Amino acid sequence: MTLPADIAQIVQRSYLLPPDEQVALAQALMDLDAAEQVSASVDSLAAFVRYMWPEIEPGTELVHNWHIDVICDELEAVTRGEVRELVICVPPGTLKSVIVSVMWPCWQWLARPHLRGLHISNSERLCVRDSRRARDIITSDRYGRCVTESHERHGTPMWSISDDQAEKVHFANTEHGVRLAVPSHARITGDRGSCLVIDDPLDASESVIGTPEQVRDRMGEIQHRYDHVWASRLNDPQNDPRVVIMQRLAMGDLAGVLIERGVRHVVLPMEFDPDHPHRYPLDPRTERGELLFPSRFGGAWVDDQKSTPGAARHWQAQYQQLPQPIGGNVFNPSWFRYWRPGPDNCYRLASDDGGRLVSPSDCWRVIVGDTALTTQASSDFTVLQVWDVLKESRDMVLVDQWRDQADAPTVEAAITRLVARWKPVGVALEDTTASKAIIQRLQRDGLLIRGLKPKDYGGDKVNRAYGASILVEQGHVWFPHGASWLPELEAELTGFPGGTHDDQCDTLVYAILHTAERDQWVEPKPKPFARGTLGHILNHDKILHPAPKSSVFSLDRRR
Repeated sequence: MTLPADIAQIVQRSYLLPPDEQVALAQALMDLDAAEQVSASVDSLAAFVRYMWPEIEPGTELVHNWHIDVICDELEAVTRGEVRELVICVPPGTLKSVIVSVMWPCWQWLARPHLRGLHISNSERLCVRDSRRARDIITSDRYGRCVTESHERHGTPMWSISDDQAEKVHFANTEHGVRLAVPSHARITGDRGSCLVIDDPLDASESVIGTPEQVRDRMGEIQHRYDHVWASRLNDPQNDPRVVIMQRLAMGDLAGVLIERGVRHVVLPMEFDPDHPHRYPLDPRTERGELLFPSRFGGAWVDDQKSTPGAARHWQAQYQQLPQPIGGNVFNPSWFRYWRPGPDNCYRLASDDGGRLVSPSDCWRVIVGDTALTTQASSDFTVLQVWDVLKESRDMVLVDQWRDQADAPTVEAAITRLVARWKPVGVALEDTTASKAIIQRLQRDGLLIRGLKPKDYGGDKVNRAYGASILVEQGHVWFPHGASWLPELEAELTGFPGGTHDDQCDTLVYAILHTAERDQWVEPKPKPFARGTLGHILNHDKILHPAPKSSVFSLDRRR
């Protein structure tokens, strides 16, 4: 391929070239002599990124990809004044901060050294990191050659870093240009800018820590600061450019709000999705699942990331730029697995490979309950779930469920019936003031029963649910196919914690977290029970070694 004379123009649109010509262009750029590289870097941000890379990553070769040229192209449009507000959403690790927060501001100073950049990130550490990188570039010989080239070709001033203002996150040049970097939570007083760059204003962890209300408040605070605090520090709030670059965190995050407002946006998911609601029209990929940056993040890496426990919702948000609503989808319906009746009272656990049979004799059977103990129509329900927990694996089979708005005597009677029918190794109820009396009475009757204290399982129910959801996502929790009460349970799970009720979800979460401690159900020296007690009636030996005689598959039972 012969390199055209106008290098900058070709580089700017290189991602539109066929793949073989992109490779040829990259090789041609590497073959340019130093003077040609400097000339191209002055006129093209993409060429500048290539040329300056050794200054921030010495000894590491730049792995170039078409998305770098896309981002550079969009930023050049901002520099030219064609775009005033821009949102860029790309996955972690794709050089977004290097391009937007480091390279672009330095490149802009070549032609407009008077610009005053205001940079916002989620932490002091990131502010220092990117400011140091920018300073390393500006004080390099390579950059000095670019300043001289711009002066000789375009008549721009010769300048240098000012000795009067040379802090880590706040430095100026001799043409009164300024770079100021502050954390998103910090106050900004007295300083103004002519360009606002916001790079991940919230850490990813802040989208999952705490209650949905707390997460919404954080998202709302960032939106408020964008509209009323950071924008007010621009010299010309109506015309000075603003660029937001981030990975999506949740619906309602800053990028989502701005996209809904109609702000120009570049959204590039790791795996191409032709049906993505914010598909970038110049994305050159055509096949569903085609990777964004395969030379750095290949198929094996992607598969490994997606299979990591608890990764699905984070992958969808941060890598696919398709976040879930705040307060919903702690449990994704695509994770649900189902069992059907098999021969000899076995469970047939259905899966893509045809499934397998599991005998109840290979399980510990437990009853787990969340008690409300009230008959008021507006109150939560009491829920009792019967689970078979496999002894040799992490799988759990939901066998039966009872749910009602019931008082204490009714709940106690329901527990007695379920124990008599299903013969569990033990019962666990949420330990509340209302349930304590039931627990004590059943213990006196000889039943192996214990109270579940919320503080022992993480305290906050949302955080507990996130912990339990990992086992569901991994496909270890099995629901009874066709059970009459199952749709209601699934609807509650997928809506948690934003639904009207959460009693079924709470019970399932307790069951998952509690049955991990399986050894607590086995008493090495069973004690005889007094005649007439519940333990005596049920026969303690059979409780510890369940071998149910009746079928466990009457799924359409009354709750």
